[in-house]
Amino acid sequence: MLYPQINNYRNITDLSGIWDFKIDPDKIGEKQKWYKGFYTETSIAVPGSWNEQLEELGLLHYVGSAWYSKKFSSHLV
Repeated sequence: MLYPQINNYRNITDLSGIWDFKIDPDKIGEKQKWYKGFYTETSIAVPGSWNEQLEELGLLHYVGSAWYSKKFSSHLV
């Protein structure tokens, strides 16, 4: 089995953690440039299922689009 390897040209960054999260049922996120940032009061653990984590927000059966946002930096070893 192949696995990523750290070397002088490649680094591995674990992106697990708490991320900002916003559903996009009307698919307006790209038009409104949410990829540059968006306001939300909702956070979610990654990896994880929004259906289970955010059931209290009515997302148990949500199957539409959603956005995640997290600031991070990566440096080569």
